[in-house]
Amino acid sequence: MFSRIGLAAALILSAASGIAVAQAPAQPQTQPGGDWQVAAGAIVGVRPAYEGAEKYAVMPFPLIDAIWRDRVFLSTQNGIGAWAYRRNGFSVGGALNYEFGRAESLDRSELDGLGDVDGAAQARLLLEYRTGPLRLDATLARALGGSDGTTARLGAGFDFPLTEKLRLTPGIAAVWADDNYMESYFGVTAAQAAQSRARLGAAAGKTAFDAKSGLKNVDLSLMAQYSLTPKWSLRGGGGVQFLLGDAADSPISKRDAAPFASFGLAYRW
Repeated sequence: MFSRIGLAAALILSAASGIAVAQAPAQPQTQPGGDWQVAAGAIVGVRPAYEGAEKYAVMPFPLIDAIWRDRVFLSTQNGIGAWAYRRNGFSVGGALNYEFGRAESLDRSELDGLGDVDGAAQARLLLEYRTGPLRLDATLARALGGSDGTTARLGAGFDFPLTEKLRLTPGIAAVWADDNYMESYFGVTAAQAAQSRARLGAAAGKTAFDAKSGLKNVDLSLMAQYSLTPKWSLRGGGGVQFLLGDAADSPISKRDAAPFASFGLAYRW
């Protein structure tokens, strides 16, 4: 169950972050007449079952993006948190989210013998800058258990309105990961390699691999939002995630360039 939830979370993140993770629109800004601004809906996403997987999975998941007084937020992208500083286009904040790990059961033919990567709470430092249609963002995330990994993401997006109802958002993002993250998700210890070969056979079993810190992936996306009414909108798009360095070289990775897509419906009030 948690592996499927984790897949959904990955779909949301790549959708919402302006890559890959299918980008969700920016967090709403407070409007006169109400402290709360909320968008909610449902999305269907398609992407690899885990990073580097050859198999794809289709997963429906909820989309939530709520902010109170332009400060405290709850979102499927960043979890629950608050902006401590927001002025002249700059925003600095923090959040608590969850890293869902990776279950061996996601793909027994590839992961058997490697064991599970446990999920854990994740602390995030968020930075953002907006000027006109341009958005730049940075996220430093640390798993408080599980992989004990740290990642740093830099992203950029550009809102391009084609018509009054249709908006396109091309995006790019790059993610760096530390030794703990890389070893948990892309490394293979000698013991894991022996277990993998025992279960899958010498030909299919994994060889030992020491995954080091470095640039993990670069993602490109092109997302769209179409306003059906002032409250309802269609959201969707897709992109490609490119694994790099040890993430691409790992025996766990079978696909270095992975397309992804999502499509959904949202309501805001």
